[in-house]
Amino acid sequence: MGHLHARSARGVRRRRQRRGHPLRASGRSLTELRLVSSLSHASPKTLEVMQVLGIPPERNLRLGSVGVKVGTIARGEADLYVHPRSGTKLWDTCAPWALLRAVGGVITDLWGHPLIYDPRRLGHDNGLVASHGAHHDDILAAIRPLVDAWYRSPHA
Repeated sequence: MGHLHARSARGVRRRRQRRGHPLRASGRSLTELRLVSSLSHASPKTLEVMQVLGIPPERNLRLGSVGVKVGTIARGEADLYVHPRSGTKLWDTCAPWALLRAVGGVITDLWGHPLIYDPRRLGHDNGLVASHGAHHDDILAAIRPLVDAWYRSPHA
C-alpha cells in the first residue's frame, strides 16, 4: 500500500520507497463504484447500499479501521465507504477527513451534512459516507430512501 505523507504546499503524496506520487481520489462513474466496508462489522445495511448502487460483491473491499478505509479512497483504490450506524468517534475520522478532503474527496453524515467536531459530542451519531467526491451528492440521493427507512433524520 505504501505510506501516506502530507506536504503542505504540494498536497498529499503516496510514498513508495524513495519517490512520492500525488494521491488522487478516483473519478469512477456511478456504475463502476468500488466500495470499502468493514471487515469485522458486516451489516445487512451495507448489502442494501450495494444493491441500490449496483455494486457487486467483487467490488466490495473489506478492511478494518476507518482510517484505512478512507485511505483506500484517497489512493483511488476504492470510491465509497458507508458507515450506516453510529459508533465512530471524532478521533476515528479527524485525520481521514483531512486526508480525503485534501485529494478532493468528501465525508458527510448519512444525510449529507458535514461531520461536527465538537469535544462535547465525541461520537458521530448519524453514520457517515466517505466518497471520492465526484458523485457524492448522487450517492447520497440514491441511498436516501434506505437512510430514511433506517432512521428518522436528525436534521428534520
